[in-house]
Amino acid sequence: MKTKTVKVGVVYQVKGYIEVEVPVNLKSKMAILYYVQDLEDHAGDLPLPTNPEYLDDSFEIDSIDGLCKEEIKCSFKRPTKV
Repeated sequence: MKTKTVKVGVVYQVKGYIEVEVPVNLKSKMAILYYVQDLEDHAGDLPLPTNPEYLDDSFEIDSIDGLCKEEIKCSFKRPTKV
């Protein structure tokens, strides 16, 4: 059987822990929670977890050769019956 290589984009999730510095004047867990939630707006500035764990069943195909799944499905035309 002949084969060819295609570039398949995939998406999956991991979880883990990072350490974040917060102001010392934040005493309550609620204040810390609000502070950390505000950091989500700048997630690109936060480090990635050092020991991430894969989330089961989160793997999915996102694209094939640069076309997203939806584009592939929309461009696919079923043969018409004669």
